[in-house]
Amino acid sequence: MAQYDSCAADYVASKKEGFRVDVEYYTFLYRMLLPTLGKEHLTAKLNDVLAGKRVLDLACGDGHYTRKLKEQLGAKEIAGVDISQGMIDIARAKEAENPLGITYQVADAQDLPSPAEKYDIVTAFYLLNFARTSDELKRMVQAIDKQLADKQPFFATITNICGDASTYNTDRHRKYAFIREAALENGRLSDGAEVKYTQFNAADGTSFSYITYYLSKETYERVFKEVGFTHFQWVPMESCPTVEDRAFYDDFIQYPPAIGIIASK
Repeated sequence: MAQYDSCAADYVASKKEGFRVDVEYYTFLYRMLLPTLGKEHLTAKLNDVLAGKRVLDLACGDGHYTRKLKEQLGAKEIAGVDISQGMIDIARAKEAENPLGITYQVADAQDLPSPAEKYDIVTAFYLLNFARTSDELKRMVQAIDKQLADKQPFFATITNICGDASTYNTDRHRKYAFIREAALENGRLSDGAEVKYTQFNAADGTSFSYITYYLSKETYERVFKEVGFTHFQWVPMESCPTVEDRAFYDDFIQYPPAIGIIASK
């Protein structure tokens, strides 16, 4: 059973936290997607940013970002893939309630078959941080490579890479409704170290946990290079400048729990 099968509904609720839009989505859209597509100065008509594009959203969960890519950004065709049957069940129920033409599939991102037609864009929000070893990461990246048309971009958001020891085993991120814990050795993490995330739902006071894994920046860069990606870029998180209380996200930016990746061949 996939980790999220037992907490799918709680995880969906956690997507309502403010940082998902004010930091996470803002960074993806304005610091990753638009500049890569040469549309960084676009301030209007976001609903055709992905016009004509076929998109694959890996680790799609309940379709939180899959729907945004289709409904808000205008992807021509989009498919979502997740290893969790529980998550895909929720995604399909939302598609049935509000049909957008999105297809959802239960599959392991390390073992995807080659598509009949490759995708123009592949996204993966919080997928790669579930790779326990560099070999598992390489299988994921190889699978991504098989899905992606030549010279087209891959976008990811991952946890655990950035931030020093002060971002672990503290309540520093508690105000963003999560904490992360890990066994540190001399204030450092070693490849393969388990990182436990506990997320809190303010509405009902419940919490749930899941395990991710640490791999170093050097490991990520090496694996992408080995698979043949010639462009690899880290993109730090940034908060939306128009947020009313931008200072609220100072700890998120100064002690970042997540970072973006742009890669292509």
